Amino acid sequence: MKSSLGIGLLMLKKILVTGCGGDIALSIARILKSEGVALWIVGCDITESHAGRFFYDSIHLLPKVTSSDYQKSLKALIETLAPDMIVVGSEPEIRFFAQQDLHEKAFGVPVICANKSAMDVGFDKLRTAEFLKKLGAPSPWTLPVATSDPLEIPCIVKDRTGSGSKTIAVVDDSTLVEYYRKKLPDGIWQERLLPDNQEYTCGLYGARDGSIRHFVARRQLVGGLTGSGEVVHNGDIHRLLLAIARALVLRGSINVQLRLTAKGPVVFEINPRFSSTVMFRHLFGFKDVIWSIQEKMGLNPDHYVDTSAGRTFYRGAAEFIV
Repeated sequence: MKSSLGIGLLMLKKILVTGCGGDIALSIARILKSEGVALWIVGCDITESHAGRFFYDSIHLLPKVTSSDYQKSLKALIETLAPDMIVVGSEPEIRFFAQQDLHEKAFGVPVICANKSAMDVGFDKLRTAEFLKKLGAPSPWTLPVATSDPLEIPCIVKDRTGSGSKTIAVVDDSTLVEYYRKKLPDGIWQERLLPDNQEYTCGLYGARDGSIRHFVARRQLVGGLTGSGEVVHNGDIHRLLLAIARALVLRGSINVQLRLTAKGPVVFEINPRFSSTVMFRHLFGFKDVIWSIQEKMGLNPDHYVDTSAGRTFYRGAAEFIV
């Protein structure tokens, strides 16, 4: 069994991945398996109806994170399983862990999450825009749907607190303003950044020693996820990512999304979690899952040199039969 963390006393006995059936959590489980990080990789979710059975040694059911029984059930599961470490695999759970001050340790067990300042900024897109403005970085105009009209149309409307592309829509007609005010009252209007074919997903990792690592890829979306992409090196993007990481005093891994516009790179989202491209990045040597675990164990993260510019990647599909 291969292991980035060494063998024997340096190998973990058991890792628990929450939200284990989601696309990000499944990618994390594949990484943990391929690297031989732990003897047992176990998961928990609200259902077993997913491909997790092919990647986890066992799967355990929990109520939804919105349930009043979630925290009590999670605590009981952790006490029963006694994992060495917890990787929070779904964004609603990351929010819950942060709100309940469980993002560093949950019932005595170390937790893999980004630091609190990154979550405070990234989980609120209006606050993200204010953070970028204060930083002096180019940012799209962003206004709350409930109390403001768009500055211009066409524009983007999306959930203020969600992530990904599920609730994003282009508002190209002023007659749609009232429709979205009723449909997404807690949403935001945001400037539509062009061109559409210049969207970038950026991995950003802050180590304990203050060093910053980044990975940048120009991407094409398919069904709300990155379907393909090309790794790029861009000095303007590099400098912007460094400024963001330093302002957040970043510890751990986050995902920054931006578009390269006529006025340079403009960030429109900061997602304080592992990205849906976490496996792609891992294969290119940006092993933020492994680095996070190493640092939680008190080890130095493996050395990283980004030499993958120009290489491309594609998301495929797989079938599993029981």
